[in-house]
Amino acid sequence: MKHITKRGTRYQYVRRVPIELQDRFPSPIISRRLKTSDKKYANLLATSYDYQTEQLFMRLRTAMLDSVTEKLLITFYY
Repeated sequence: MKHITKRGTRYQYVRRVPIELQDRFPSPIISRRLKTSDKKYANLLATSYDYQTEQLFMRLRTAMLDSVTEKLLITFYY
């Protein structure tokens, strides 16, 4: 999994927000602590986060949502 980094003894999920969506996010980087030191479990968790993140990006790229709904989706994700 390419979006996993190890910080100390624990893994975390780190993903850069695409340039075309960065103006909608509070930070250009999404980071989630995976709270595990087991690499296999970290890969499993990161796969789930990666799927959720891709779904969020896809919804935002469709441009079918109003600004309030976009903000709610991003807030809910964080």
